[in-house]
Amino acid sequence: MIPNQINPSENEGKIFENLRIRDTTPLQPAIPIITICGEIISTEGNLTTISGESKCGKSGFAGILISTALSENGIIKGIEELYVQPNTTGKAILHFDTEQARHTHKKNFLAILKRCGLTSCPDFFCSYNLKSLNPDEFAKVTSEICEYSNNIFNGIHLIVIDSGADYLSDFNDTIESGYIINYFEKLAIKYSVPIVIIIHTNPGKIQKEIGHLGSYFQRRSESVLTIKTDNDFSYVIPKYLRLADKKDILPIIFTFDKELGYHTGLKINNKIQFVEDSERFFTISKICTDIFKEGINLLHDQVIDSIIRKTRKSTGTANGMFKEMVAHNMITQGSDKKWKANTHYNYNEIEKIDLEG
Repeated sequence: MIPNQINPSENEGKIFENLRIRDTTPLQPAIPIITICGEIISTEGNLTTISGESKCGKSGFAGILISTALSENGIIKGIEELYVQPNTTGKAILHFDTEQARHTHKKNFLAILKRCGLTSCPDFFCSYNLKSLNPDEFAKVTSEICEYSNNIFNGIHLIVIDSGADYLSDFNDTIESGYIINYFEKLAIKYSVPIVIIIHTNPGKIQKEIGHLGSYFQRRSESVLTIKTDNDFSYVIPKYLRLADKKDILPIIFTFDKELGYHTGLKINNKIQFVEDSERFFTISKICTDIFKEGINLLHDQVIDSIIRKTRKSTGTANGMFKEMVAHNMITQGSDKKWKANTHYNYNEIEKIDLEG
């Protein structure tokens, strides 16, 4: 007999029955809302964290996620590995920004619409700038907007919060951090919606999510994606996943296209290619940008000489880099036989190239 065993009455046991999980508990399978390469990233009623150092492209990726959610088929050109379940019933898509100035927020907002081919904003996409509020008002206002949107649009499809750390005064305070993570979790459960929350990582080599708040997000999020940068490119890699295997997910690489006015994707074919080729690609892209400044036109031999001066590599290596610039359409040749920067360089069209060819 178990010592000090308590024998509650039948009525007392019923008080907690709604919290109990049995083999007969009627639960629907988790509905994936966001996937990458077919692997589950976000499901209804759970949190997803996007982390990264300052100015690494976190808000840019948030914009890509929202654009994908607004698209007709859940996919946008150039970043086909990312899928967001289409919002076929017109539920609310909510975006809260706590960091950007209003004019910057509007610029990013217009880029979201442009990326998915919209000329005007659908009523169900609601983007709010909370920067003018006091931080202690953020949670209250967010709750009120969620409740209003849920009633008006008969549900919420996706919530994106940039950034979660601004919802508390001290991200190193364990009590505050515990409170706010519980707040976000209850919000996700109440509306059966995935909530994507952006937070910073600590500066320096150890890229951990900031403070005690970051530790809570690591433990309680369904997935944690981290964004890193290399020159002008940002790439999203899975850090912690609850329902997927990291080895089956390709990194998402994106960069800002000044002509288009929004971030576009860089296509890769497999993870081995990314690991082996990305550093080389970024290096060659930077060399190309340095050599072919605005208005610079060079003959083939002049390009090779410039690469050698920049890299201190051999002629053979320089020729190899030149071939890659051409293969990736970084540079184009005019009728005068001179090479110049390709002003219409489209990162969406980049495929793995045959370096031997």
